[in-house]
Amino acid sequence: MKKKIGIILAAAIIISALGSCGNTSKETSSGADTTGVNTTVTTPEKEEVQQPAMETISQTAETSPVDSFIETTETHYHGLEEEENELVIDFSQDPYTFSLSIFRLALIDGTAVRDGDNLSFEGTDPNGEPIKGTIEKKDNGCELTFTDSTWELLENGTKFGFVKDGENAKTGVPEAAADNEASAEAITQDQALAAIKKYCFANNPELEEKADSDEYTVYFDVSTNENGEIVVLCRSYTGALTRYYIDPSSGEVYVTEQVPGIIDDEQRTDESFNIKTYID
Repeated sequence: MKKKIGIILAAAIIISALGSCGNTSKETSSGADTTGVNTTVTTPEKEEVQQPAMETISQTAETSPVDSFIETTETHYHGLEEEENELVIDFSQDPYTFSLSIFRLALIDGTAVRDGDNLSFEGTDPNGEPIKGTIEKKDNGCELTFTDSTWELLENGTKFGFVKDGENAKTGVPEAAADNEASAEAITQDQALAAIKKYCFANNPELEEKADSDEYTVYFDVSTNENGEIVVLCRSYTGALTRYYIDPSSGEVYVTEQVPGIIDDEQRTDESFNIKTYID
């Protein structure tokens, strides 16, 4: 009897021990028992975002086109289309002073001041009346425009182009380079003679008829004067002597007349043209 009781007690102890082991294992696997475990959660430090530094903006005043046009001294310009035209601006004065010469038309002096991107000028026309306008900078010079004129020969809106002295009027290229190019294309005496004959016969067919007749004295002669101009002389059947003075580089021509016994000295006429039109 005692032996059976002992066996029962032993079995109960074993079962109890096995139950305790099972509970311990279960608690451990579930993670409920956190004894001895460091549960502190480390939160990563928030990365500081570098804000771009504020840039210091230096505000530079806008450059006006007239700034690169204005100089510190007296500046000379000549005509873009008519090289005889001249414009002189003295930037050393306050206000600026200017002198405008339009070939065979007018001489105007006055003052000029900055006006936005341009210069505004005021002078006196040949009739003694006030005349106003603007001077605008261009790539290779400037353009003068009359805006307030009472003179009929210089109406409002009339424009004249200019380039600085030392540059070619047509291209703005330094004159030395332009001269080299021009010399390579210079008109010869033979070309000038043939072209003047063509010009004269086209404008006076009767002259050509007389030149082919033995009854009249008509002849042409060609030479070069000390100024480098080619001079073609035409002796008309009327006895008049007409001379054509030719720039061998540009082809520009001016004309004089002389009638022995009536006009003994050469008189320059208003006739002018470009001989290149008549060169084949």
